[in-house]
Amino acid sequence: MMTWTKTPVLYCASLVLLITNIAAQCPDNSAPSGPCEEHLNCTGKQMCVNGWCCSVVGNAMSCPLYSYKDFVFQTNVEDTCELDEDCPDWRKCCQTIIGKYCLQPDVQQRKCSTGSWPIAMCMDGTTCPNGYECNERNHCCPVPRWKLRICRVNMSNDELEQLHKCESLTHCRLGENCCHTDAGYRCVPVNAKKSLRGKARVDNSSLEKV
Repeated sequence: MMTWTKTPVLYCASLVLLITNIAAQCPDNSAPSGPCEEHLNCTGKQMCVNGWCCSVVGNAMSCPLYSYKDFVFQTNVEDTCELDEDCPDWRKCCQTIIGKYCLQPDVQQRKCSTGSWPIAMCMDGTTCPNGYECNERNHCCPVPRWKLRICRVNMSNDELEQLHKCESLTHCRLGENCCHTDAGYRCVPVNAKKSLRGKARVDNSSLEKV
């Protein structure tokens, strides 16, 4: 007569847990450290996400979003943190309308098509800072590179080389466009072409008078 022990049962349970752990993924596509029911079940810079302990350090999670309009008119700002490492437990150092504070990350947030996190909400469908656009989810995301224009400016290669390199409009200052030029992607002043043409007309008129 064959007798059964609890060992095979425990082994099978451990195997199922191992397979489940491998199949599970955190929002940043990393493997969770283990199952959980609440944040207190996780240790260090981790929080409970969909039943699993996941890291919230760095780019693993997104900060909660606020309307960009709220940021524009806010002047009384005070920071209480600079980096995620300044925050206790699983909280992140997030920019708010009153400065940087340690907040609970938004575990349901989705990244922009460029792979970066959105920086604000744009409920009217248009209001975003320079270099960002309002996407279909009403989030301010960086303007993707394929949307950047080709600038036909009357500038020499030496002059173009002096302009800042860019990957998107977010790398340029207000009043500049990230354009594809003969020197690669550069931050070109919006009025560069117009001012150069105007200068040429002045020079030509002065030559005619001479």
